[in-house]
Amino acid sequence: MNAPIFGIDQSKFKHLGMMDPQNRHTLEAFDSAQLSTEERLFFRLLSSSLLRTGLFDLGSKLATAGEHTDLAHVIVTGQVVASNAKGQVLMGPGSVIGLAEGLAQVPSSWDVVAQTTVNTRIIPIARALREIQGANAGLRGVCRITVLRILGLKHVPESLK
Repeated sequence: MNAPIFGIDQSKFKHLGMMDPQNRHTLEAFDSAQLSTEERLFFRLLSSSLLRTGLFDLGSKLATAGEHTDLAHVIVTGQVVASNAKGQVLMGPGSVIGLAEGLAQVPSSWDVVAQTTVNTRIIPIARALREIQGANAGLRGVCRITVLRILGLKHVPESLK
């Protein structure tokens, strides 16, 4: 498959001994590491006690085009292929599936299928929406703009007003 791939290279985490996000040594390494913004966010999601873990076998569907979702996924390990009429994209660790669509409460425009065994952190959309509604105006605005940009929407969805 010659599709573009998106994902975070976890070799830096492994090199620093940061694979167990609950370990004291890991947290010390996190504080002293030269991590990018994306790597820091990924690690925080990985270590969050508020998110459950999902496990999907090869061929499992994580999203279906035309369907609404109640759960978003952050890929921790493994790889999926997202496809629609415009093409395919391979997605690996750090990729987020369904969050923008869930927050906007619009159907997915992608079919997303596991290409390997995939481990995810699950983000319940209802909880994410409650958290956004309770956030300060600046953070809510950032969320709105990001969802509009990702989905190519021209108007703010009711769920994010």
